[in-house]
Amino acid sequence: MVPSAALSFLNCSLVEWQAMKMLSVLSLNSENGMYVPYRIRSVARSRSVRVRVTGRGEVLVTKPRRVPKVFAEAFMRRHTQWIREHVEKVREAA
Repeated sequence: MVPSAALSFLNCSLVEWQAMKMLSVLSLNSENGMYVPYRIRSVARSRSVRVRVTGRGEVLVTKPRRVPKVFAEAFMRRHTQWIREHVEKVREAA
């Protein structure tokens, strides 16, 4: 289930969320209970796992096709502090 806090941050409904293929949510375990939508893309030409925060505050993880999704999710969890800092910058700018 998608937390309502994540939907309100993006100003979209659950239907719009699913249309954007943002079906996963990362809990950043902060004091305000921050949730961030993320998407994992498998790219044949990718050589490493990368994390990027978009202008809308979404987290985009790019991984090589040979890397399992579980590894990409673990990589994201190891970098939650970096993700939290960049998502907060996007929210402040908005």
